[in-house]
Amino acid sequence: MGLFERMMGAPAERKVVLYSSPTCLDCQAAKRFFTLHDVEMTVKDVSEEAVRREMEGTFGRVAAPAIVVGKRVFWGFEDNAQDIADSLGIGAGGEAPVPQKERA
Repeated sequence: MGLFERMMGAPAERKVVLYSSPTCLDCQAAKRFFTLHDVEMTVKDVSEEAVRREMEGTFGRVAAPAIVVGKRVFWGFEDNAQDIADSLGIGAGGEAPVPQKERA
């Protein structure tokens, strides 16, 4: 860890669990964002029965995308993109970490 990191505290964890659906545009935007920023992600497909049971048992509901960063859960990507980026430590130094809303 360099001097800057020691001064600023521990770096944010840069991995997520993404509960996703193959047809979900918000899920696809999240995947592109995490890939662009080299964020390690585990993708779980909510169209699979076991994943739906896991979500129901863990979160009390099933929705996509659900994005888990550390101990935080974000329901939806576009509406939470800045908070997700902040939680991952993305965007320091004036970067524009959050993509513009995509138009269908």
